[in-house]
Amino acid sequence: MARMQASNPPDAPAHFARNVLQSAFDFASVGLAVCGRDGRMLFVNRFLCGILGYERAELTAQPWTNYIFIAADDSVPDVIPESRVRVFGPQETHLQGRDGRQIRAHVNMHPVLDALGAIDHLIVTVSRIDSAEECEEIPCRVPRHHDTLTGLPNRFLLEHRLQRILLAAADRAQTVGILSLGLDRFDNVNDSMGRRVGDSVLRYVAKLLKQTVDSCGSVARTGGDQFVVILPGLDAASVAAQASAIDVCLSRSYEIDGHLVRASARIGVAMFPENGDNAGDLLASADAALHDAKARNRHACRFFTMHMKQAALRRVTLEAELRRAIEREEFELHYQPKLCIRTGRLSGAEALIRWRCPSRGLICPADFIPIAEDSGLIVSLGEWVLDEALRQVAQWQREQTLSVAVAVNVSPAQLGLQRPMEWIMAALRRHDLPPEMLEIEMTESAVMQEVDSVVGGLRELARQGVRLAIDDFGTGHSNLSRLGQLPMTSIKIDRSLITSIVTQPKDAAIVRTVIEIAHTLGAQVVAEGVETAQQLAILRMSRCDFLQGYLLCRPLTADSFLTWAKQHSRNDARRILNLGES
Repeated sequence: MARMQASNPPDAPAHFARNVLQSAFDFASVGLAVCGRDGRMLFVNRFLCGILGYERAELTAQPWTNYIFIAADDSVPDVIPESRVRVFGPQETHLQGRDGRQIRAHVNMHPVLDALGAIDHLIVTVSRIDSAEECEEIPCRVPRHHDTLTGLPNRFLLEHRLQRILLAAADRAQTVGILSLGLDRFDNVNDSMGRRVGDSVLRYVAKLLKQTVDSCGSVARTGGDQFVVILPGLDAASVAAQASAIDVCLSRSYEIDGHLVRASARIGVAMFPENGDNAGDLLASADAALHDAKARNRHACRFFTMHMKQAALRRVTLEAELRRAIEREEFELHYQPKLCIRTGRLSGAEALIRWRCPSRGLICPADFIPIAEDSGLIVSLGEWVLDEALRQVAQWQREQTLSVAVAVNVSPAQLGLQRPMEWIMAALRRHDLPPEMLEIEMTESAVMQEVDSVVGGLRELARQGVRLAIDDFGTGHSNLSRLGQLPMTSIKIDRSLITSIVTQPKDAAIVRTVIEIAHTLGAQVVAEGVETAQQLAILRMSRCDFLQGYLLCRPLTADSFLTWAKQHSRNDARRILNLGES
């Protein structure tokens, strides 16, 4: 008897009770989860794992609300409700299974109070509704709030969860970090490898983000190639470190469906409560920071500032005005002449868009073209520019006042959204002009980023006789082998190089090298922004073919350009060009 007493420790009843409770918890015929104050599951039983289709380790430390669908006219029970309420439920709701199934269930939430009467934990019970007929109706009645491609929460569910996280953070005086991520050049993946590979990339990125964030946050896909990461309880330094870890993870090359892919991203960061006190404002701040990051080099990560907010407000206002301006036709074209350096003859004109806003006056293209590209308005705006430029050239020809080819700037977005052969050739036919009267200009940086998606359309145009000029050459990072794939007829050296060729011998050497490379590739060279006779002299010695710039004249309205062209004679040209020989 003594031996029996010695073999039983003093806390045997408590130990036995714990075992009984654990067995009852684990083998209960309903799903059970114990959540902490932050809503993350501390313990889950086997039955709940079976309902949702996850292993216990996969559910532990995850927010309970990650697995709840939200109906448009419904609401998910708060993770930790107000302490004055004692019992919640039963409430009928819909859960998210591992395979994307929507599971109809009754959910009860029972708060566990601490010694002061405040809610310390939450016990969640889940009873599945097994009616096959009712379950089949769910997809028709309940809107999806998870992204069907990646399984991540979508923007609606993201905002709902974020608002609750912010309320909890405010109560505890904690900060929350929001990362808005946009993949670099994702459209290239779709265009060159197909949408199936693109979808695989998005799924893989979602997986990488979840692995990188792990238990310190949650991930959502808000559309297209954009994701959002919520990082509760982290300060700015920790959020920056997490953003850096994500950037490193995404920058690694990996193979998908036989293709080697590298999905770098730009990241915009907003912090609660400094950059917004509600979900909508905070996400808008993160998006504004992302927009700023996209305007910079790759792998850029930008924290939100008030300057970004003001810039975002200006963009929104200007975009609305831009839409009205397109409807009201508030735009006009100015023309800048292009002269042959060897003969002094007028060899063409570049059409440059100007926005004459009734309230703001004449607006520079640099202020509204980026907004037009971001908003998709560049397509309709570009169509107007092309049509108006060809209309003007055709009018000059009909009146027998001037015969000059025109160059029009085209965005890669225009070539990507529409078949260039169709709308460009249709415009030429509409104005009864031969293709040789049109030159398409694309900036070096833009065409290099989109070369795989636009080269086919450009080759089609070249076969018809339309010429291609690479604009702003020297400002990007061209791969010469890829540059050689393009059917270019000319290269335009950016004014930033021309400005310094007199004072910087290295820049003059770069210009000479560019001219030699262009000639080797069978392209002619245009120097932009020529303003002085000294610049002209160096360009002539370097065998540059054409020039544009204030040395000739500023961009002119159509009427002023016609007057200038009529007054311009070979002697006038020689007088201007001889300045470089004096």
